[in-house]
Amino acid sequence: MIKIFQLLIFTCLPLLSIAQATMPTERVVQNEDYWLNFNFNYFNKNGSLVFMESNLRHSTFPQIENLGIAPLYRIQNTLGYEFRLSDQWGLGVSGRYVMEKRFDTFFSKVHLSHSGKIGNVQFLKQIGVEQINYFSRTIENQGRFSGLFAVAYNIQLSNKRILRPSLSYEFLIWFDFRTPAFPQNKRRIDQTNLKAEIAYFLNEKWSLGLFFMHNTDYYFALAQFDKDGALIKPDRKLNLLTPTIGLRVHYLLKNKDLSAERRIRFLPY
Repeated sequence: MIKIFQLLIFTCLPLLSIAQATMPTERVVQNEDYWLNFNFNYFNKNGSLVFMESNLRHSTFPQIENLGIAPLYRIQNTLGYEFRLSDQWGLGVSGRYVMEKRFDTFFSKVHLSHSGKIGNVQFLKQIGVEQINYFSRTIENQGRFSGLFAVAYNIQLSNKRILRPSLSYEFLIWFDFRTPAFPQNKRRIDQTNLKAEIAYFLNEKWSLGLFFMHNTDYYFALAQFDKDGALIKPDRKLNLLTPTIGLRVHYLLKNKDLSAERRIRFLPY
């Protein structure tokens, strides 16, 4: 099973270099985002997992239009269920509804995950496939493959509480079963997310986490010219990096009969 998982990961990785190698790359760092996450996990008696998240986003970029709900430009809510295949393996399904100013979207996803421990280090590997449904009729629905790897380490404090640093990396790749085409200005690799978090466990159920993210979106940008027709910037690959600072409030409800390996399960979604 592990060999199959690794084969799928390494089959996806070559797609990351599909964009034209000869085209120059421009990297632009955008204004900061601030996120507030509310997470809830529930383990039932057989170890399967219900997970929910509400994600509120505020941008300091002046051109982004807010929803009119406080200073937020995006609200997204996720609900999912992960079936316990074993203490290490899980198969999950989820739906995510995203509200923005001019259009809403719905993401439906299936993922396969593997978690465990190497010494005192906890790890999670996950691959998934999702369908993006745009409620605006001017945009065709699209699909994405995803791959994620995360590690975490529990530090036992003198007050018997836990401090958990974690690091995760995720990449998402466009696909379309109907046609190999994908959005005209988008590259095959759509997005990458590098996230570092430090979480403090108040007790077995409640924790607070402060996280920092580098979200990068990948586009093709057309050449730019001045008023006299002189080239300012050529056709290029454009990497838009958004630094993000966030606070996560997490509630974990778990059954007392769960195995120790299953209790360490964590899912950065």
